Parts: sequence; structure tokens; C-alpha cells
Amino acid sequence: MSTAPHATAPAPAHDDADDSATHKPASTMNALRTKNVAVIGGSYVGHRLAMSLAKALPATHRVVLIESNSHFHHLFTLPRFSVLHRGGEEKAFVPYDHIFSDPSIPPGAGTVVHARALSILPSSGGGEVGGTIRLDRPLPNAARPAGREDDGEGETNLVAYDYLALATGTQLQRPWSLSTAASSSSTDAIEGEGNRTGEVQDTTKAQAIQILQSYQDKVRDARRIVIVGGGAVGVQVALDIAHLYPLRESGKEVVVVHSRDRVMNKYHQDLHNLVMARFGEAGIETILSSRVHLPSPPAAFSGGGRTHMLPLSSGSSVSGDLILLCTGQTPRSALLRHLSPSSLTAAGFIKVDRTLQVQSAELEPGQAQRLFALGDVAETGAWKTVRAAMGQIDTVSHNILALISRSSAAAAAATAEGDDAAAAKELKTFTPGPAGIHLTLGLRESVKFGNPANPDDKPRCLVEEDGSRDMNASRMWANFNVPKDTAWHL
Repeated sequence: MSTAPHATAPAPAHDDADDSATHKPASTMNALRTKNVAVIGGSYVGHRLAMSLAKALPATHRVVLIESNSHFHHLFTLPRFSVLHRGGEEKAFVPYDHIFSDPSIPPGAGTVVHARALSILPSSGGGEVGGTIRLDRPLPNAARPAGREDDGEGETNLVAYDYLALATGTQLQRPWSLSTAASSSSTDAIEGEGNRTGEVQDTTKAQAIQILQSYQDKVRDARRIVIVGGGAVGVQVALDIAHLYPLRESGKEVVVVHSRDRVMNKYHQDLHNLVMARFGEAGIETILSSRVHLPSPPAAFSGGGRTHMLPLSSGSSVSGDLILLCTGQTPRSALLRHLSPSSLTAAGFIKVDRTLQVQSAELEPGQAQRLFALGDVAETGAWKTVRAAMGQIDTVSHNILALISRSSAAAAAATAEGDDAAAAKELKTFTPGPAGIHLTLGLRESVKFGNPANPDDKPRCLVEEDGSRDMNASRMWANFNVPKDTAWHL
């Protein structure tokens, strides 16, 4: 486990002639930026959208990224760091402090607010302005409106927004998601760890590391591990365990139970075939087309030498001394539950138009057009992967900028505009493409797999050697502009 600081990198060069805005003091730039574009959720999709907007917003606007966690959770790495014993799990949690320090982002164009959004209050002004977000804690001075930094008047836990994008994602079972404490149906409740009331709590970096290390210890000590779910997380965890603790030599057993007739069932048959071949080589047992009946109320599955017997829908049962649940995505869409119930599907995902604006029967059209949703929480027709969401980021960024431009043009109606300006205000639409995934196949190998656009075509399948046990987690620190002399534990 490495806690050594990065090597110091040279400061990036600035072209002073081409970036006159950077000569203005940050306080001056903040005073100019009186309108907020709020992004709720700072994971893979949310932070990329915030950075994209910050680079392109006019001087009247700034991005306010609202994220409850103190650190970005590099979710792709959590299955690996839940298994790899003391393998550098500190790298999975990246500080947000420098996200807007990129030289291409003007000073004052973006700020991060670490708070939980409790509710959205749309404006009563007929859609001329967006609305207000109520937070669970007071705003820091840097995030308050210009002129209100220290006056102490009014509520300080409100963020007014001109436009709002919801990138709140989905909640997986612990430890694959660590953003909140247990609800009554989560893995933690089953394991007897954490609260059983459903109360939402934040997780600090130190707590998150401790949780991962506790799972590392459980995996090390378990003799028979049952993994419920044959999707991406289940496949990755099973092969990581089998490669770290070779099953035939260590005496461990790993069983994957999946309700469908093939693993990775959302993808082409070829991916199932590849995974099953790797399972066979590693000695991993599979039980397909059978659903696990979990007890209600849930029992404790925390290991410690106790054997748990789980009944299966086939009529048989499976036993293990450690049960890892790798099933289900719960959308984090509660902000719309009371504001606009018609915006949610039966499963809780947010309905959006092809422009990724939220569909709503309750909100006025002018209010709804200022509200966007993207990523896993949105029902876009795309697969729930970051790769599938990249086009959504471009669509939402373009459309918010286009709407701001339209508003500016309306405010300056006397200004003549050419065809190019009119074209720039056209909203983009998002069209989902074939599903694709980058899946690890143990500690040394991964596959980049893409479904074919046409059923009769062959899928894209590229198997590669992966020489980094920590999945090159340090690259994400560079993406967040974290200085290279920053210690991993910070």
C-alpha cells in the first residue's frame, strides 16, 4: 500500500494574451457571475458536466456542484479494493478541492458545495428563473450570492439556480457504493452493520477506507463465498477473489448465483462465453437460472465462520460463510418524488425527453425546460454505464448553454443575429447507442466489449493484459487536477 506523495509537476503555462479574464481577481469574477447553473451529484457524470460547463459559461453564470461526499468515490475500483488486501484503497477517494483549477476554467466559474440537497423549490415567476435548492447545511461564504457573503440575513442553506442538472446516479449494495449508510433492504442491514432505519448519512474518507478494509478481511478469512448476481460487479469480484486466493491451492470456494440463464445477460452471448471460460479456469462454480430468496427481516451474513444457508427458487439451496450481494441499482431520485411524481418511472428513474430535459405534468413548461437529468438516474434508453453517459454530458452542456444564449438574445432583442447564432441555439438530442463495457477479468486481464449495432453483426471484443493491481486509480487524481505532491490519504 503506497502512501507516498506524488512527484511535483511543473506548473502549466498560461497564454496571457489569449486569456484576459484570468487577470481579474477572483472576487471580481464572482461578483460578475450572479446566476447559478447547479449540478447535483459529483460522481463520474456530474463532475464531468460541471467541468464542461465551467469552461464555456458566459461571465454572467457559474457552476455550483452540489455533492454530499467530501471525496469523489472512484466506484469502478471499489470491487477491487474490497478484495485486494491493503492494496492502496486510499486512491479510490479523490479530493474535490482542485476540480475547477484547470487553466482552461476562468476564475470564479465553478465552486463545489459539500452538502446534501433536501428539496427543489421551483420559482413562482412563470419560468423566468429556475428555482431554489434547499441544502442540509449552511452554504460556505464562497458559494453565497455576491454581496451576501457575511451579512447573516435570510436562510443560508438555499442555492438559487437558473438551470439545474440532476446527476445523482444510483445506489448499489455496500461496499460497491459507500455514499450512504444502510437502508432496511441493503447489504449493510443484512450484515447488521449500520443503521436499519433508512436514515441517510454521509461517509467520510476514513470511514470508507475502514469499510473496504473490513471486507478485505472478510474475504481473506472466508472459506466459501457466495456471490449473488452475475452482472459486472459479481463477475469482477469473483475473478478478483479467485486470482488473489487461487481456489485450488487455498481451499476457498467461490459460487456465483445468477437469476438469468447467462451471466452479463444484457450483453451479447460472446461475453457470457468469455466470462464462463475464465470462471472455469479459476475454479469458480456457477448456479444459473435460479434466484436467491433472501430472508426478511434479513439475517446476519457477516462471516466469522458461521455458515448461512440460502434457499433458491429452483427448490435447492446454497451455503456459504460470506454472502456478497451484487444485485440491483436503486435510483437516487427522491428529490423529484414530491416535486414532480409524474417524472418518475415505476422503478424510480427520471423520465426525460431526447433533449434530456425532465418530463413533468406538475411543473410549468418554463420550469421543466430548466431542469435536466442524465447518467444512471435518468431513463434515457441508454445502458447504465459511464461510457453510455458521455454523449449525455455533451447534450446537456450544449443545451444549457443554448438556453442561456436564447435568454441573453431575448434580453438584447435589438441585437441583429445571423444564421450561425440562431443555429447555436438549437437544442441537441441524445440517441443511445449499443451497449459497451470495460470489464476486469481478474487481477491481470480486462475486456473492452461492445454489443453490435445490428443483431447479425459480431460484437466488439478486445481482451487486454492489465498490469496494475490498483486499476491505475491515480489517473483519476490527475483528472481532478490534484497536485502530484498530495499524499494518498488526504
